[in-house]
Amino acid sequence: MYRISRKANKCLKNKYVHLECKTKLKELKVIDGFAITNEKEQVKAYKKRWKRLSPRIEKAYMLNVSKSIQAIDLDVVPSDVYYSIIEPTLNNIPFSVGLEDKSQLDTMYGELTPVVFLKNIHGVFFIEDKFVKPENIDLITCLKGHQKVIVKQSVDSHGGRSIVVFRQKGDGFYNDEGEQLTIDYLLSKFKSNFIVQAYVNQHDFYAQFNQSSLNSLRVMTYRSVVDNEIKVLNTVLRVGNAGSYVDNLMYGGYAIGVGEDGFLRDFGVNNKGEIRKEFNGKLLQNIGKVVGIDTVLETATKAAELHHHSRILGFDMCVTNDNRVIIIEVNTWDLGMYIIQLANGALFHKYTDEVIDYCVKMR
Repeated sequence: MYRISRKANKCLKNKYVHLECKTKLKELKVIDGFAITNEKEQVKAYKKRWKRLSPRIEKAYMLNVSKSIQAIDLDVVPSDVYYSIIEPTLNNIPFSVGLEDKSQLDTMYGELTPVVFLKNIHGVFFIEDKFVKPENIDLITCLKGHQKVIVKQSVDSHGGRSIVVFRQKGDGFYNDEGEQLTIDYLLSKFKSNFIVQAYVNQHDFYAQFNQSSLNSLRVMTYRSVVDNEIKVLNTVLRVGNAGSYVDNLMYGGYAIGVGEDGFLRDFGVNNKGEIRKEFNGKLLQNIGKVVGIDTVLETATKAAELHHHSRILGFDMCVTNDNRVIIIEVNTWDLGMYIIQLANGALFHKYTDEVIDYCVKMR
């Protein structure tokens, strides 16, 4: 009875994921500027490519990405297949999700993360990883020497939710709404599981696309099921909307593909499928190699080695104005892979076959 119940729940979950992804697919408005030769044959080949994992394959995933990157790509992963089958197979979600906790990133990655002044972990405050009572916390002393800080939720914070910037004014720190950063404010606004960390000043190369947001690189890594080595799958530069503090697509940001040569593609795409080729008056086709990209990819590869429960990860990284590579956060599930594919092509590229074979084997 238990096995039957578990199988039934799995089927229901797969149907729900399929319907949710199909709904989002209908909302996309990818510019149709690429004529697909022999479209029926390409669609047939695409469905055959992925039918080992699902009997229902939506052709729009491949067609939209092909139109976006201006090339046929049968390795484009159907979103519903990814979220219902591939990601849960490659990643042990119950174990890996805890490693997303931003309050633990400095413990894992050391100096590769922004400086954290104050942590709240499950309702308990820590300074320099030492327990401290809330009534004994002196925020002015903690933040001495810094004019701008970030407060954000440390768990369950996908999409850049609950990020607030505070600037020093006189003897206190205030956000854009004029609210002062105090322990009472933190407890009322964030409740528990949050951090206060140093504001990251990004390199001018990244700031040129949008000054208000920290424009980060989403680096997708994959621990191969064949040789267990870490591979870099895909990299995109995320650029925030004008006036926004964050570069997340759900707040109007764009993803710009980064090629294997370290150069940007000539377009960016948002979560509505809208295309832009110019940011802040700069044409992407005129931008040179992404600053620090080689070090970023090397750093992501080494960081991924610490994650044994997750074969596929999404690192959000940036380069500072003093040329340091910083890991902002790591994502172990719900990686936003479809927009990454719209911006830069198939997620797994040359590793697609081994991923399909492994998922078939493990089902």
